[in-house]
Amino acid sequence: MWWAVLGIMVLSLGLEIWAVSHDLPYPGVDEPTFVRPAVHMAATGDLDPHWFGHPGSTTIYPLAGIYHAWDAIAHGAPVFSPDARIAERFATDPGAFYLIGRLWAIAYAVAAIPLLFLLGRRCFSTAVGLAGAALWAVLPLAVSYGRVVRTDSAGVFFALLALLLIVRLLDRASVRDYVLAGVVLGLGISSRYFLATLLAALVLAGAIAIRRRVPGATIRRIGVGVGAAVATFVVTTPYFLLDWSTARASLANENTSNLGHDGLSPIGNLRWYLGTSIPKSLTLPVALLALIGVIVSIVYRRDPRRLVLLAGVTAFVVAISMSELHWERWPLPVLPVVVLFGVGGLSWLTQELGARLGRPNLSPVFAVAGIVLVALWPARDVVHLNVRESRPSTRVVARHWIEAKIPPGSALVKELKTAPLDHTNVHWMERHTLAGDGWTLDQYVDHGFRYFVTNPGISGTYSSQPHRYPVQARFYRALRRDGCLLHVFRPGSNRDGPVIRVYEVSDSDSTSAAALSPDCIAPSI
Repeated sequence: MWWAVLGIMVLSLGLEIWAVSHDLPYPGVDEPTFVRPAVHMAATGDLDPHWFGHPGSTTIYPLAGIYHAWDAIAHGAPVFSPDARIAERFATDPGAFYLIGRLWAIAYAVAAIPLLFLLGRRCFSTAVGLAGAALWAVLPLAVSYGRVVRTDSAGVFFALLALLLIVRLLDRASVRDYVLAGVVLGLGISSRYFLATLLAALVLAGAIAIRRRVPGATIRRIGVGVGAAVATFVVTTPYFLLDWSTARASLANENTSNLGHDGLSPIGNLRWYLGTSIPKSLTLPVALLALIGVIVSIVYRRDPRRLVLLAGVTAFVVAISMSELHWERWPLPVLPVVVLFGVGGLSWLTQELGARLGRPNLSPVFAVAGIVLVALWPARDVVHLNVRESRPSTRVVARHWIEAKIPPGSALVKELKTAPLDHTNVHWMERHTLAGDGWTLDQYVDHGFRYFVTNPGISGTYSSQPHRYPVQARFYRALRRDGCLLHVFRPGSNRDGPVIRVYEVSDSDSTSAAALSPDCIAPSI
């Protein structure tokens, strides 16, 4: 059986590595948030990350150690002291640092596969654990975020390991078991704050163990487990308390309004996660099977191990729904558990089908056929994902076009998630939205900006809600009216990234660029 698990790990590794160098040396939008603090630590010895948004300790600190070791081995740097030359190498060759960061994220993602198998085997069956691990390995969302320098794959890894140790408390309840579960849970919280919700699973498992009279199970030991989680978080994320003003600012910034991901009430967020986000991430058939698996676990099986899993998943989803924001990636740490319930639901259905047909021996055949069918959809999508991410995205293509077409020394302003323009000959400024802080098109032109790069995923959201955002909508109308649309970069079946538009705007005292320039590719309105 472990040979099959190893095969799934190899499959997972292959899918992750396929496009691991995507867009490098130009990182994704979020990746510098984790790589730069790690490089700073290795270069200066300052262990304060100066950012606590996730908080990401299990990503930032290991990367700092890896960068330091790499510097010592490959460049002869001091072993027991920081080396400022790391920062210089990062400035000249950032791609290697981001690649190492992605490989660390992949290590977490692949290591999560056997944990998912063990959790499925303990709470369902060996077959469910194996099928669940295989299905998880081909889900596009898991593969996509599994190779990005963020905290997503670390969150999945520590969530699964914590739940595995928590469920084990129902059978063995020594102080060591509680401490170990608490320590791993604390590491999970140091990866992503929302994993603190798994404390509910720890407390429930302890309460059930007491009720079942598991030897050694006591209320005091539940407290020991909770205390171990808190202590581990403090030890692994010490500057959360030592640099509280920065931590508080980071937390406030993480919950700042983000257009397109806000505007829902807690109930609205919950409805969106359950009705839209999770079915989209897992595919609708898997989501429906998971619902069946949950109903079966509550109504028919009533296995305490599955109830503990449900408690953890429920607390997690409810907690992220309390935020002012909602993101498709936020449920990722608990989605593998939902996959297990989906495979469990399929197993129950096939057993019922075999019994109804009077051929129970055919149930395994039906189960295998069912798993193959539900896996075809995500497997096809993950191949398409890797094909797209094996080529430069629209962001990189736009950068190369700007380098070739925009005169050196020109002033350009761009929106978030558009072309990366470090080390180019244009003077550029990045803003989340070009219409931020009430700036008008004339003000930009008066300050010397002639070129404008937009991401319709941002600008289009403002333009489509003129009553809610009249100032921003007015800005984008002016840009489309008075600007010359030079080029549009669009994603497709063989290229990912956002739609990116590049405009040129003439001096405000002259006729609009759209009317003058022969380079406009189409009327800009």
